[in-house]
Amino acid sequence: MSRLFRIIVCLLVLFSLLGIRSCGQTVEPSALESSCPVAALRWLRPMNRQERKISRYDFLIRKYAGRIDMDWRLLAAIIFHESQFNELAVSPVGAKGLMQVMDIAAVHYGMPDADLFDPETNIQLGTMVFEDLIDQFRREGVDSTDVVRFAIASYNVGGGALARRRAEADSLGLNPNEWASVATIFDRHDITTPAYIDAVEDTYYRYCQRF
Repeated sequence: MSRLFRIIVCLLVLFSLLGIRSCGQTVEPSALESSCPVAALRWLRPMNRQERKISRYDFLIRKYAGRIDMDWRLLAAIIFHESQFNELAVSPVGAKGLMQVMDIAAVHYGMPDADLFDPETNIQLGTMVFEDLIDQFRREGVDSTDVVRFAIASYNVGGGALARRRAEADSLGLNPNEWASVATIFDRHDITTPAYIDAVEDTYYRYCQRF
């Protein structure tokens, strides 16, 4: 029994040594990738904020948000709620692309032949519209904390509809330059606009926490 035991032990040691030698051999890249995909390796280390992405259009969003001194994460939140980052989206009223830009906007900014389904062109025009809206409400004396809310509301529902709600708020003795007051007027007619503003803000705050 002792001799048999020694033979078994020797065989186990031999197999162990052979296993160590084979592990030390060079493994072809294809074999490594098939057993452990390279794409999965990046999850083994923490990703910093610069490596994370909101969408595949982050570079363009950063580029044009920077041109109007706007937080790119807010612009990304607006794009998400406008089109869910679908560059081919078309609304029932004909708004197109990532930022749901209307053809009339392209004409207004001297780009009548612009391809609104081109991501860069669309974001460029959309940010130009948004910049003008922010400037407009600043000139009208809207408090800085509400300027962006009014701009988003106007972008979403249109300047005419927003002007009517502000006029109604003023007629009722409410402050037409205060979003909370105007939002109560919207709630009487259509709750979708205040809900849209809240949704954009919530998404923006989530982006700020993650990126």
